[in-house]
Amino acid sequence: MKKIFIFIVLLLLYACSSNETSGDITYEFTGEKENKDEIVPSSYQVSIDESFEIVPNHISESIFFWHKNSVKEYEFALETTREDLEIDVPTIEISPINKHEYYLSYAADPSFFMEDYTEKEAQKVIEQKVKEDSKKHIEDIKDRLLDADEAEPASEFTVYTTEDHDIAPYTYMIQKEEESVIRYHLVGEAENDYLLATLSIPNKQRENEELLEKMITSTQTITYNQNEFKESAEMLDEKPTHISYEPPQNLTENYPNMGFSYKLPEEVDSEIGSYPVYHKIRYSYITVYNETIENEQLTLPSSELSIRVDRLKNANNREGELRNKDIKDFVTFQHNSAQSVTHLHEDENFDTGVFTTGIKVEFDGYDEYWFLKETNGHVYQVVFDISPEVSEYEELLEGYLNLMRTFEIIEKEELASFINQI
Repeated sequence: MKKIFIFIVLLLLYACSSNETSGDITYEFTGEKENKDEIVPSSYQVSIDESFEIVPNHISESIFFWHKNSVKEYEFALETTREDLEIDVPTIEISPINKHEYYLSYAADPSFFMEDYTEKEAQKVIEQKVKEDSKKHIEDIKDRLLDADEAEPASEFTVYTTEDHDIAPYTYMIQKEEESVIRYHLVGEAENDYLLATLSIPNKQRENEELLEKMITSTQTITYNQNEFKESAEMLDEKPTHISYEPPQNLTENYPNMGFSYKLPEEVDSEIGSYPVYHKIRYSYITVYNETIENEQLTLPSSELSIRVDRLKNANNREGELRNKDIKDFVTFQHNSAQSVTHLHEDENFDTGVFTTGIKVEFDGYDEYWFLKETNGHVYQVVFDISPEVSEYEELLEGYLNLMRTFEIIEKEELASFINQI
């Protein structure tokens, strides 16, 4: 009872305050489509208290923030998950969902997908269903959140509504007590999107009422009114052009302790995977071809690119092993055997950048490139495949090679200097 009383007092405190915080940073999601069929949330801005920062390389339709002072003291391991992190670090997640996307993903009757609708007819049906059922969808989202932790059910929960307190623009706030974490799920509605936000506070910080007030107030600043947008907002969904790994001091020994940076080509479509969850050291990208390559041995719809750094003990490739591979040992995609192997590092006219091993392997329908560099107990790699048969071959290959040639290694001395400047 005492916990609920304290929380009610806190709600009254921030209900009397403005939704604009004096020490905050405004972020903008622009909601731009990469293709006409993509469904994305509408453009919005949200102002987050300056004691939080956006989690690096975690930008998507869901925007994730962590508490700066707490995360500095947290020791990251390669296996650290979000659940692990939240035991010690307060977090904020802003994750609105487009109403049409919600309907198609969670609410549509299976018969909808069996109908032979034209694109306009389908759009009309979706719009009508969303208009009729948006209130029901809000209730469904709330109920789904209450049932979400069946594997590890919350010890207790409380549902707050707009009738109880001023939580606008949200309709519900669900407080869930777990063993190590207290979570607050906020659910609301805008014109074209359902508003979703999640706050987490470690149990050991549960008495920090000022922090919770800042977190809740931050989520309330979300706005879709472009007349209220700030020109100084940080843009969140722009495609990054420069990627870097600069390890802080609070990483366990399995993390590489040397950094890197590279420029991502404009031709690359999207990131399809990275590792680990935080302080990423491996990246994978995909670029879909204008036309799928097909022959008797394979079907190749896209090109893949990967960049990674590992300590020697964790490396999946080594320079000596790669250089000494026999042609028959190169069997990769769809069991396609190699036709030729070229050691690019032996060609004085071929620029391999910082890499000391460069291998090109020709297969039937595509080529694969490996670039490796071993230094100070670490292995750096840039690997990609590309088909010479596609119309965008020259442009895409130039982009990949430019990435490889602009790849930079941050040596230990440089990294020490960088950390000391933080």
